Amino acid sequence: MPPGFGYAEFGLPAGSFNPASITVGADGNIWFVEWGSSKIGRMTPAGALTEFAMPTGTSNAEEIAAGPDGDLWVTSTAGLVLRVTTAGVFTTFSVPLRFASPWGITGGPDGGIWFADYANSRICRMSL
Repeated sequence: MPPGFGYAEFGLPAGSFNPASITVGADGNIWFVEWGSSKIGRMTPAGALTEFAMPTGTSNAEEIAAGPDGDLWVTSTAGLVLRVTTAGVFTTFSVPLRFASPWGITGGPDGGIWFADYANSRICRMSL
């Protein structure tokens, strides 16, 4: 590794699945989806982990992004977009398109939440 380059690894407990999409929350913690499960993970910079079960049954979390409102936003295989507060409280939104498959998500410069719906070949915007 180059001089001055640091590296650390933080393992996940047994039963955790495939960490995937990752972002930094307004709380200064690292947030990620556990693809293959219905969980969202929050890790402090020191490596302390908290997992939150999504209220969507067995659907997978896919992507996560920090929103302009200070919350986290998650796409789900159930055709849903979820808002997650930094305390781990979920709000669920149905995407009103047939066979919706939201994937990729980001907070937009206009204050909205933007995501791709690959099944419907759409870019979608949710206003807050």
